[in-house]
Amino acid sequence: AVVSTQSTGEANKSVLSEVEDIASRSSTPPIEFTSQTNILERSLFGSSTPISPSPVMPTHSSYAMEKLTSQLKQSQSEMISYQEQIKSLSLSKASLTAEITSVSQKCTELEQKIVDLPKVKKENKELQTRYDTLLQMYGEKAEEVHELQLDLKDVREAYKAQIEQLLAKVIR
Repeated sequence: AVVSTQSTGEANKSVLSEVEDIASRSSTPPIEFTSQTNILERSLFGSSTPISPSPVMPTHSSYAMEKLTSQLKQSQSEMISYQEQIKSLSLSKASLTAEITSVSQKCTELEQKIVDLPKVKKENKELQTRYDTLLQMYGEKAEEVHELQLDLKDVREAYKAQIEQLLAKVIR
């Protein structure tokens, strides 16, 4: 797009120099030249109103040249403005493309996690069942150990009582 706008600008300069050559050859333009100028103006700048020759102005070609020059400068400034807009939009496009890529990757990762979610829930449920079973078994074993400790205490006391009775019989 930049190349075509540059070549358009060069073409406008070329046409302008040709118009200047024609204007320098004659101080009063013939009717054929005036219509060519109007056609040129309309084709270059899209103007629908032709420049009409004025009997008050003695040098119509200089007026036409000034008008064409000003329109050319205006077109060139518009072209520069459009080129800056193109650069700005290109940078925005690149930034948005990078952002879209990043969001797309995150979306893909989340979709994979959604696919894996039922499997993870099943594994979690199995682990919870195993944990509950182990916790129950631990509670039962802890209770059994406590009962055995009480039984051991009772056996020790009974053993101690028997030893004391035997000692008392032996001593007597």
